[in-house]
Amino acid sequence: MYRGIYAVFMSFGFIVVLMGYVSGWLGAALGPILGWEPLSLILFSAIVTAAYTVASGLSGVAYTDAYQFGIFLVGNIILVPIVLFAAGGMEHVFQTIEATRGAADAESFFRVLPPVQGLDALTVFAFIVQGLFFAASPTGGEGFTAQRFMAARNEFHAQVGQLFNAILTLIVRVVPFLFLGVIAVSLIMLIGVGDDGVRSQVNGEQTGKAELIELITGRGGRITSKGELETRRARIRKTINGILGEAPVSKPPLAPVTTTETSQADYALREVSFQTEPGERVPSLLLIPKNVRGRVPVVVCPHQTTQEGKREPAGLAGKPELQTALHLVKRGFVTFTYDAICFGERHDAASGHYGDAIPFYRRHPHWSLLGKMVWDMSRAVDYLQTLDFVDSSRIGSVGHSHGGITTLFAMAFDERIRAGASNCGFDTFRIDGNVWRWSHATALMPRLGFYVGSRHINMDFYRAVPDSEVIQTPFDMHELLALIAPRPLFLSTSDEDFVFPNAGWSARRSLARLEPVYELLNGPGNIEGHFFKGGHSFPKEVSSRAYEWLDRWLKP
Repeated sequence: MYRGIYAVFMSFGFIVVLMGYVSGWLGAALGPILGWEPLSLILFSAIVTAAYTVASGLSGVAYTDAYQFGIFLVGNIILVPIVLFAAGGMEHVFQTIEATRGAADAESFFRVLPPVQGLDALTVFAFIVQGLFFAASPTGGEGFTAQRFMAARNEFHAQVGQLFNAILTLIVRVVPFLFLGVIAVSLIMLIGVGDDGVRSQVNGEQTGKAELIELITGRGGRITSKGELETRRARIRKTINGILGEAPVSKPPLAPVTTTETSQADYALREVSFQTEPGERVPSLLLIPKNVRGRVPVVVCPHQTTQEGKREPAGLAGKPELQTALHLVKRGFVTFTYDAICFGERHDAASGHYGDAIPFYRRHPHWSLLGKMVWDMSRAVDYLQTLDFVDSSRIGSVGHSHGGITTLFAMAFDERIRAGASNCGFDTFRIDGNVWRWSHATALMPRLGFYVGSRHINMDFYRAVPDSEVIQTPFDMHELLALIAPRPLFLSTSDEDFVFPNAGWSARRSLARLEPVYELLNGPGNIEGHFFKGGHSFPKEVSSRAYEWLDRWLKP
């Protein structure tokens, strides 16, 4: 009697409502994919369901359980290693939860059994199963319960079938759920939810301010000592690292290899490679002036956004004005250029623009493409320091556009780069208007995507487009330059740059805030801004000034 009343109640009171929504969603979601009308798909599914539901006896119930549960369990077992790989491994999952919740809270979060005394695991498990089963409310779902009651031949079969279902749903299926749940929690903590995730973890003194903050003014007023300024710069470095993400903790051996060497009129050209991460090599070109005596200064020449990669700075392809490594080797420098990730030999043409970022983020979900580029530049410096004809105390860098950005970030985080020149590679987030180019258009710093608020910004409409959320960005680019001081920096900017339309304004306002920093660090005159008209380019008049700057600071 009870079985019949319960089954009818659940069928008409619960299944009709719930399954109506589920069926509607099924038809709307799968119908267009399969090319079926939603109603036709729902009717077909109903017929299939009815066919196996009316199969009477315990065997019918078992078949139903095995069919539905098998699909569910296998799918979740397959899903666990996929999301675990995306999360960086189980150890990183635990570390993320502990770092964000605190050690004490994380311990209670991972505790499976309630903190009670006098009850062993088996006793607690028995209470849970007994309570859920005899309450007739198993976590398998009331729809499954009613289906088993109606399909069973007698009371005994109904009870056995429901017990079998309870064991599967309360014990077996919980295992992948636990893994998926813990991994999901760590991912949510990492990327944030809405405005509360990354924003609550990465905050700087620039957060919430529309104007570029002064760099010589700290929390306690005007900074007057180098110690106070270094404390301020340490906070800036920590904030920027929060956006760049987590670099590997150790470096593999460089294992450098020279492939070929050819002799040119004024220099020798070597094709070399070095290991930047385990199993990952960086194709590079080393240009060495002829008749080198002793140790000479070296300039790293990162390339612009071009699939010619290292070949353009080396003078083997691309625009003559951007053949920086070739120009400088003729001025007596050893020069070095390499393919950045996503470019040249490190680019899969089938993946599209910045498409190589996808496998990178699968390997390093907690890092960033720009952080990786800084790492690779640092590894290039590691390699150059192994050469017996290079003066390790006189290492410089010069770049245009993407190469200029790489130069600035590399100098900020590697003090071995003693002087640099960046052309058309600087703009501030707030004056540019938004951070879309950094988080979406290039995937260089995806975490900045949490500071994009405008629904009107897209891949075709983002340059100099205002977005009020940009003021929440925890740092701005003039703070990055403060990490370079007091090392010499030449910053050239086009007032007609179509890539960075507001760059001239950004550079002028930033330089005004940087000069006091250089003065306090005894480096007045070590920073120079130059402005020109000429689009997004590196004309000879500008490159000549940049090369003279490197001559001045790197040559004896």
